[in-house]
Amino acid sequence: MLPLRLLRHRGFVTASVASLLMYSASFGTLFLLTQLLQTGLGAGPLEAGLRTLPMAVMPVFLAPVGGILCDRIGNRPVMITALALEAAAFTWLAALTRPGVGYPVLLPALIMVGPGYRCSGPRSPTPA
Repeated sequence: MLPLRLLRHRGFVTASVASLLMYSASFGTLFLLTQLLQTGLGAGPLEAGLRTLPMAVMPVFLAPVGGILCDRIGNRPVMITALALEAAAFTWLAALTRPGVGYPVLLPALIMVGPGYRCSGPRSPTPA
Protein backbone atom coordinates (compact mmCIF):
# COMPACT_ATOMS: atom_id res chain seq x y z
CA MET A 1 0.00 0.00 0.00
CA LEU A 2 2.84 2.39 0.79
CA PRO A 3 6.01 2.11 -1.26
CA LEU A 4 8.88 1.75 1.19
CA ARG A 5 11.03 4.10 -0.88
CA LEU A 6 8.92 6.97 0.46
CA LEU A 7 10.41 6.34 3.90
CA ARG A 8 13.79 7.46 2.56
CA HIS A 9 12.51 11.03 2.31
CA ARG A 10 13.04 12.85 5.59
CA GLY A 11 10.28 15.38 4.88
CA PHE A 12 7.71 12.66 4.24
CA VAL A 13 8.61 10.78 7.43
CA THR A 14 8.57 13.98 9.50
CA ALA A 15 5.20 15.02 8.11
CA SER A 16 3.81 11.51 8.71
CA VAL A 17 4.96 11.47 12.34
CA ALA A 18 3.62 15.00 12.93
CA SER A 19 0.31 13.97 11.39
CA LEU A 20 0.13 10.85 13.55
CA LEU A 21 0.76 12.84 16.72
CA MET A 22 -1.73 15.53 15.71
CA TYR A 23 -4.52 13.07 14.98
CA SER A 24 -3.83 11.18 18.22
CA ALA A 25 -4.15 14.41 20.18
CA SER A 26 -7.23 15.51 18.22
CA PHE A 27 -9.15 12.27 18.66
CA GLY A 28 -8.22 12.08 22.34
CA THR A 29 -9.40 15.64 22.82
CA LEU A 30 -12.60 14.96 20.92
CA PHE A 31 -13.37 11.97 23.16
CA LEU A 32 -12.70 13.87 26.37
CA LEU A 33 -14.55 16.95 25.14
CA THR A 34 -17.72 15.00 24.40
CA GLN A 35 -17.47 13.46 27.87
CA LEU A 36 -17.15 16.94 29.39
CA LEU A 37 -20.13 18.22 27.42
CA GLN A 38 -22.27 15.29 28.52
CA THR A 39 -21.24 14.81 32.14
CA GLY A 40 -19.85 18.22 33.08
CA LEU A 41 -22.30 20.46 31.25
CA GLY A 42 -25.34 18.17 31.14
CA ALA A 43 -25.72 17.98 27.36
CA GLY A 44 -27.31 14.94 25.78
CA PRO A 45 -25.43 12.80 23.25
CA LEU A 46 -26.96 14.54 20.23
CA GLU A 47 -26.37 17.99 21.69
CA ALA A 48 -22.74 17.12 22.53
CA GLY A 49 -22.24 15.87 18.98
CA LEU A 50 -23.72 19.05 17.53
CA ARG A 51 -21.52 21.17 19.80
CA THR A 52 -18.37 19.44 18.53
CA LEU A 53 -19.45 19.99 14.93
CA PRO A 54 -17.17 23.03 14.40
CA MET A 55 -14.19 20.70 14.60
CA ALA A 56 -15.58 18.69 11.68
CA VAL A 57 -17.07 21.48 9.58
CA MET A 58 -14.07 23.83 9.44
CA PRO A 59 -11.95 21.48 7.27
CA VAL A 60 -14.77 21.35 4.70
CA PHE A 61 -14.58 25.11 4.27
CA LEU A 62 -10.81 25.34 4.49
CA ALA A 63 -9.84 22.45 2.19
CA PRO A 64 -9.75 24.58 -0.98
CA VAL A 65 -7.85 27.35 0.81
CA GLY A 66 -5.31 24.88 2.22
CA GLY A 67 -4.67 23.39 -1.20
CA ILE A 68 -4.15 26.80 -2.78
CA LEU A 69 -1.83 27.90 0.02
CA CYS A 70 0.20 24.69 -0.22
CA ASP A 71 0.66 25.24 -3.95
CA ARG A 72 1.64 28.90 -3.50
CA ILE A 73 3.86 28.94 -0.42
CA GLY A 74 4.65 25.27 0.09
CA ASN A 75 3.58 22.53 2.46
CA ARG A 76 5.90 23.33 5.36
CA PRO A 77 4.60 26.82 6.30
CA VAL A 78 0.98 25.71 5.96
CA MET A 79 1.57 22.62 8.06
CA ILE A 80 3.47 24.52 10.75
CA THR A 81 0.73 27.15 10.95
CA ALA A 82 -2.00 24.51 11.14
CA LEU A 83 -0.22 22.58 13.88
CA ALA A 84 0.45 25.81 15.80
CA LEU A 85 -3.27 26.64 15.61
CA GLU A 86 -4.11 23.21 16.96
CA ALA A 87 -1.58 23.51 19.77
CA ALA A 88 -3.04 26.90 20.71
CA ALA A 89 -6.55 25.46 20.62
CA PHE A 90 -5.61 22.50 22.81
CA THR A 91 -3.84 24.84 25.23
CA TRP A 92 -6.96 27.01 25.31
CA LEU A 93 -9.13 23.98 26.06
CA ALA A 94 -6.76 22.71 28.74
CA ALA A 95 -6.57 26.09 30.46
CA LEU A 96 -10.27 26.99 30.44
CA THR A 97 -12.12 23.67 30.52
CA ARG A 98 -13.75 22.79 33.81
CA PRO A 99 -17.20 21.62 34.87
CA GLY A 100 -19.73 24.38 34.35
CA VAL A 101 -17.75 26.28 31.71
CA GLY A 102 -19.94 27.91 29.09
CA TYR A 103 -19.93 26.62 25.54
CA PRO A 104 -19.13 30.07 24.07
CA VAL A 105 -15.77 29.91 25.88
CA LEU A 106 -14.95 26.63 24.13
CA LEU A 107 -16.24 27.55 20.65
CA PRO A 108 -13.22 29.59 19.42
CA ALA A 109 -10.89 26.74 20.35
CA LEU A 110 -13.08 24.23 18.52
CA ILE A 111 -12.97 26.43 15.43
CA MET A 112 -9.17 26.72 15.68
CA VAL A 113 -8.76 22.93 15.68
CA GLY A 114 -10.44 22.64 12.27
CA PRO A 115 -7.66 24.00 10.02
CA GLY A 116 -5.18 21.45 11.28
CA TYR A 117 -7.35 18.54 10.24
CA ARG A 118 -7.10 19.59 6.63
CA CYS A 119 -3.56 20.91 6.44
CA SER A 120 -1.44 18.53 8.46
CA GLY A 121 -1.19 15.45 6.25
CA PRO A 122 2.00 14.53 4.41
CA ARG A 123 2.23 14.72 0.67
CA SER A 124 4.14 12.20 -1.37
CA PRO A 125 7.52 13.50 -2.49
CA THR A 126 7.84 14.05 -6.21
CA PRO A 127 9.79 11.26 -7.86
CA ALA A 128 13.25 12.27 -9.03
